[in-house]
Amino acid sequence: MDYLEFVENMKQTMEELLPEHEIGIRKVLKNNGVRLTGITIATKDTQAVPTIYLESFYEDHKNGSPVGEIAERIRDIYLENTREESIRVDFLSEGYEKIRPKLFLKAINRERNEELLREAVHEDFLDLALVPYILIDSSDQGYASAVVNNQLPEMWNVSSDTLLSDAAKNMEETFPYEIVPILTLLSSMMKDTIPKEMQELPDLPMYVLMPRHRNFGAALMAFDSVMEEVGRLFASDFYVLPSSVHELIVVPCDDQRKIGELNEMVKSVNETTVSREEVLSDHAYLYRRGVGYAV
Repeated sequence: MDYLEFVENMKQTMEELLPEHEIGIRKVLKNNGVRLTGITIATKDTQAVPTIYLESFYEDHKNGSPVGEIAERIRDIYLENTREESIRVDFLSEGYEKIRPKLFLKAINRERNEELLREAVHEDFLDLALVPYILIDSSDQGYASAVVNNQLPEMWNVSSDTLLSDAAKNMEETFPYEIVPILTLLSSMMKDTIPKEMQELPDLPMYVLMPRHRNFGAALMAFDSVMEEVGRLFASDFYVLPSSVHELIVVPCDDQRKIGELNEMVKSVNETTVSREEVLSDHAYLYRRGVGYAV
């Protein structure tokens, strides 16, 4: 069956599996203009409901998984991960002081997200935008978050500038990060399967800068305190390569790599490794210690 038929069959099957719930289909605009189709599952007394996206499940169906089996998996995901705290109707109207500690920033590409940015609070940064989001829930299985739209500051009786400032403060105070040599990270990820050729490579002067929880770490490039720490580590100016919206690669300028070569590296990674939704930018940025980004 084609994708539209799959979506409709999933809705009907979920209605049979969860007859006491309201099942809906929702189109969602994500980062970089990506539009996803999600299935929503709600009880009668909830309005803010989880959305489970169907694109990857359709791939499973094309590879042979029956609709009924996939629907049971989605039901189990919903039942295992739904928490009363994360789906309450009134969590946005609790008042700003309760929302404020949950605010963080995400860096996204400004040109590729013109439509999204028309509806969202944001601050321009280089050729990017910093968008505040609310961390609603997180676990080993993932996280639930919501972008702050233009209506919420008025509801909370705060200015957009205050909201952005508080989100940035939360990042600086409660966003632990690490700067890891890239080969060390690859070794830990690949463990004993790391190729012999890679084991014999000299240490590459490339580091991965990322939050310990692995989400939305590229926003760290907007904080001079973090960038100056990288500069102290290198004792030089350095390049920032946007590996994705989640992490950055940093390279000292004295590595002799030219900016054109680094730009090609970023483009290649974006085309071959990073999902479209998680691409941040197609070029590297130069950070000068004590000065900031060269523009």
